[in-house]
Amino acid sequence: MFNGIGHELVHLLQVSSIFIISISYVFDESREDALVYDSVFDYVVYSAIVMLFMLASDRLLGTSVLDSMTANAVLLLLIRQFVVAKQNALISHRLHTVNTDLEVAVTTKAHELEVREQQYRSLFAYHAEPIFLFDLHGEVLSVNEAGSSVLGHDTETLIGSNILDIIEQKDRSAYATVLHDLTNGRPRTLDVDVVTEDGAKRVWQLMNIPMIIDGEVEGIYAIVKDITQMIVQQEQIYYQANHDSLTGLHNRYALQEQIERLIAEGRPFSLMFSDLDGFKEINDQFGHHMGDELLQHIGKRLRGALLPNEYAGRLGGDEFIVVAEHDDDEMLVERLRRSVYRPPYFMGGTLVEIHASIGIVRYPEHGSTLKHLLSNADLAMYKAKDKGRNETVFFAPELRAHKEERKLLMEGLDTALEKGEISLYLQPQVDASTKAIIGAEALMRWQRDGVFIPPSQFIPIAEETGHIHDLGRWMIHETFQLMYAFEQGDIDLPKLSVNLSVRQLFDEHLIEYLTTLFERFPIEPGRLNFELTETVAAHQSDRVLTRILELKALGIKLSIDDFGTGYSSLAYLVRYPIDELKIPREFTMQLEENREYQTVTATIVAMARQLGMALVAEGVETEYQENFLRKIGCDSMQGYRYAKPMPLDEFVIYYMKKTM
Repeated sequence: MFNGIGHELVHLLQVSSIFIISISYVFDESREDALVYDSVFDYVVYSAIVMLFMLASDRLLGTSVLDSMTANAVLLLLIRQFVVAKQNALISHRLHTVNTDLEVAVTTKAHELEVREQQYRSLFAYHAEPIFLFDLHGEVLSVNEAGSSVLGHDTETLIGSNILDIIEQKDRSAYATVLHDLTNGRPRTLDVDVVTEDGAKRVWQLMNIPMIIDGEVEGIYAIVKDITQMIVQQEQIYYQANHDSLTGLHNRYALQEQIERLIAEGRPFSLMFSDLDGFKEINDQFGHHMGDELLQHIGKRLRGALLPNEYAGRLGGDEFIVVAEHDDDEMLVERLRRSVYRPPYFMGGTLVEIHASIGIVRYPEHGSTLKHLLSNADLAMYKAKDKGRNETVFFAPELRAHKEERKLLMEGLDTALEKGEISLYLQPQVDASTKAIIGAEALMRWQRDGVFIPPSQFIPIAEETGHIHDLGRWMIHETFQLMYAFEQGDIDLPKLSVNLSVRQLFDEHLIEYLTTLFERFPIEPGRLNFELTETVAAHQSDRVLTRILELKALGIKLSIDDFGTGYSSLAYLVRYPIDELKIPREFTMQLEENREYQTVTATIVAMARQLGMALVAEGVETEYQENFLRKIGCDSMQGYRYAKPMPLDEFVIYYMKKTM
């Protein structure tokens, strides 16, 4: 196969092979896959060529195999050197690539860490909420600007201090426990009270997050949320839900909850149900704003009068409840009357006297449920009202029958006038010296099914239900008609008195109504006398003065009924044009046995004389009473010693006998 090939051609092929290898090395691709492929391919191909040439040179040149191999050793070594060089280049390239990739990864990771560090620092430093970092003992390691600002300290002062130092004493123990518990790696949240540099008290909600490094808790992040305003709002909502907005006392809901809790726990207690006497008259006289102010004052006094085991609340209107976890009911009533209901109230330049009717029940004796207890307390309270103002009644089972009676009275008042059950009675007023009739008082009587119902029973109910308006108008109308009939006949009655209730006094149509009656029954106005309660007269308000002056302008005379039984500054006696004072029956009945009442009565008579006012003593029944009153200067008297109240026909006969 090699016949005809000369030495020159062989050497040329060898030199060409070396040249080709060199050129291929110079222009080799630097890609890793190309380097790997070329090194293996070159080694195999070139080794085959060398072997062929070695054999060819031996055959053609006639030399020995050894000489041929020696001659071509240089070529083999050169080829090997090229292959090794290419392998070294491959390794170098791989190392460079790995180093480059590693540098890129390290640079990228470092940048990421730097970004995260900046993010953390920005979050920590500029977070709107205070953030603290402290160790497991509470020592502050770092704090953001919001944290130092809210406490009023600079950052340097806070670092190294203990978080427990700014927490109020009552919460320190609980927070110290939280610090200890955080070692288990679970976040904890706790509300604590703190004190700032300026002494302000705030409520913080601390969200405590453990800082874990290598699986160990090395510190604590505390993110602060100031919940002071939220707590204040929650307390306001709770207060409004459980307290009466006008008086500040517990409301109906809170009272019921408290009483039901006591019942559920089986704890005995007393329940005192009080209703103000004459409160509607105060509203009518001064307006609801004055009534609201009075209720506020009562609420304030009640709060100040209670013991630690007593609770007070307002059911609504002028009704109040006091719950006492003791059985000294008499002491409780006396304390509340002395502190709350007995002293007068000074409001808007006016002294206002108020009393209360009180009903009392005991748990469990008088009821096992809240509804039952309130119902029985209500019965006792209304029984107290029926007895008169400022009375207290303890519940008794027989009061249930009284409730039914009261219900019947309320229903009967609806039709009493229509059925003609209301009638007018007259009780004479006499001159004790001459026994001459100087006047009479018109009184209302109710006879139902042949039975007379005492005014003390139905008048309070009429005032409560509003029937007093129609009944009062009826009385005024009958008084005008009677006076007109007397003047047209042979009865010369100098004076006829009739009670004017608070509602009537402040009826906006009263003057118009009286004017109409004067036109219909043209009587002499000076013979008509309106009796006002001292409670109304004692209130020195422009509204009272205006109405009194309007009545005086019509020529009507005015007297103060039961003078001295209510609180009075006496200033109204000078301010108001009052014509007459009536000494109450309560005073007259005590004259024989009580020197104090004698002194007070004598003082009233002397004062009336000095002010030029007339006097009438009510309830005169004995000779001693008559003589005493005459002795101190009171000659006009009214009472059973002279005549009891009587219907019109009997009065006319009585009058005719006395004037014959």
